[in-house]
Amino acid sequence: MPCIKHSHTKAGLTLVEVMIALSIFGLLSAAIWTNVLMHGRSFIYNRASNANVTEASFVVNRLVYGGSNYWGLRIASRSACTVAATGVTGSDGQIGWQADVRHSVDDTYQPDILSDHQQLITYDPVAETVDVDGTVVGEGVTDSYFRIEDGNILLGIQIERLPQGRVSLMETRIKMRNF
Repeated sequence: MPCIKHSHTKAGLTLVEVMIALSIFGLLSAAIWTNVLMHGRSFIYNRASNANVTEASFVVNRLVYGGSNYWGLRIASRSACTVAATGVTGSDGQIGWQADVRHSVDDTYQPDILSDHQQLITYDPVAETVDVDGTVVGEGVTDSYFRIEDGNILLGIQIERLPQGRVSLMETRIKMRNF
């Protein structure tokens, strides 16, 4: 009788191979899920941080350059501007302030917006607002300062609209006019 070799081929995977494949798949899935979760948190943080900085920048611009019914701080007169604490204190110790900003432009061709020679800019830490003569130019203002030093206005605005992000203080220095 002739000798016939029978070859046996596997028809499936062994239990060890299945366990190795599942553990590799599990490790890769965990790594991918952790990466997605971290990027999602990073996106939320960055979005909130950018919104806070952008809104603070808008408030500073409104104060510096003015609006349709109030003039900006760029026209403030060095000899006639004062700032004082209002006595209002916020929940975290923020101090309210009110700036009496005047200008002394005497020109017959000046726009009507400059006809009023005084503006009151107020920061209310309880309401978290900054307003110019009652017109609110900033909401959600968690802290602010307004100082006058050497003919310059030093202004800082901090806004926290979205609490998941970084809180930044937007600052500027405005050189006042000489009259």
